[in-house]
Amino acid sequence: MSDVKSWTCPKCGQVNTSKFCTGCGTKRPSETWTCPNCGAENTGRFCTKCGQKRADNLGQTQPLDMSAVRAPQRTMPEPVIKPSYETPQQPAQQVPPAMQGRMVPPQGNVPQPDQSKGKQIALIVVIIVLLGVLGFFGYREFFADEGTGYQPVAKQETAADSKPVREMKTDLSLGGLDLGDPAGDIAEVETDAEKKDPKQEGSMLRHYYADMQIVEENGKITALVSETDKVSTKRGIHQGSTLDEVQKAYGTDTFSQSDDGDGRTLYEYKFTGQDDRVGLLRFAVKDGKVDYISVRTYEGAAQPAGVQAATPAVNDSESAKGTLRNFYSAISSKNLAAAWNLMTPEQQSRMGGYDSFRNGYSTTLSSAATNITVASSSADKVVLNYTLIARDRAEGGHVKVQNFNGSATLVKQDGGWKISYTESSKVGEHLQ
Repeated sequence: MSDVKSWTCPKCGQVNTSKFCTGCGTKRPSETWTCPNCGAENTGRFCTKCGQKRADNLGQTQPLDMSAVRAPQRTMPEPVIKPSYETPQQPAQQVPPAMQGRMVPPQGNVPQPDQSKGKQIALIVVIIVLLGVLGFFGYREFFADEGTGYQPVAKQETAADSKPVREMKTDLSLGGLDLGDPAGDIAEVETDAEKKDPKQEGSMLRHYYADMQIVEENGKITALVSETDKVSTKRGIHQGSTLDEVQKAYGTDTFSQSDDGDGRTLYEYKFTGQDDRVGLLRFAVKDGKVDYISVRTYEGAAQPAGVQAATPAVNDSESAKGTLRNFYSAISSKNLAAAWNLMTPEQQSRMGGYDSFRNGYSTTLSSAATNITVASSSADKVVLNYTLIARDRAEGGHVKVQNFNGSATLVKQDGGWKISYTESSKVGEHLQ
């Protein structure tokens, strides 16, 4: 048997033993070959180091030898780690024939799909955050509500021009002022000029502001009357509030309740304020809504709020009502001396003396007390609520008719009733 090894022609597949293929004349390949990939010396068809297939003499890859495939498996060669500076080849894109020659290849490094998607997401997040910040400041500037605790700039400027908000101490308060406050405290609430000059009424000085009237006496605030819905009580009731809201805030058990003859029902509540000062909080309700609010000192008795003294005999209260009617009847008949004598010395002092009292009624044609009701009474004091209708001469030959809600305190003195305190609030006026 010959020792010459047979070989298979890589070109035609003929098995030979000579140096040249008997089928096509191809020269027998060298026994050893150098791997062009890793430089290793090999004798088989594949590099034992990197697995590179042996090439034929024409530089073409040799076809797979099936005998080698059927040979026993051997250990796979270690994978080749390519240098990091090598750029992996991208698969060729199929370009339609019509677009060939028209497409310009991209310049520079083309971002990878994952990187581009991440940048897009980051950009979207930044835009959303910016829109949210702009929206927040825009809402605060134009649409913020009281519940947020923040006021827009326009509202802050308006608030700066309005009256300061002052804490009210007791239920005998209105618009930030309390009954019994020093008269100097008026400036803390009323920043606007008075709409007309204050009026001196005996020892009392009445101020007229845009939103309420304020009465002071001996340096203390003794009465407050609302003019608009911009002032409210400590419990938040103001002109325009409903009777239901009043009763929810103050209850239905009023100290007194009466009609003023002009379609209003007067609901009065009694409270103790500063320095044990007893006063009345009145809500004048018309058509189910508060028409005005007043706070005033109460001269009837010094008992705690909510406690009403025992009612005296009917004839005694009726006698007090008669004294009040006689007072205004004497004024109507120009018997001012008789009216003067129906007042206590303290009330006469409040009127500024007899001459001032007489001059105050120089244009009066008549005064009448109607709808008189008993607000409270004791053995020697009675408080009466009433409606006063006063008619005075006016320019042009007209008669000016004025309606007032009045309150008068009468005390027993020298065996009869005398007026010790009066106050009134105008509720209507017209010319005849």
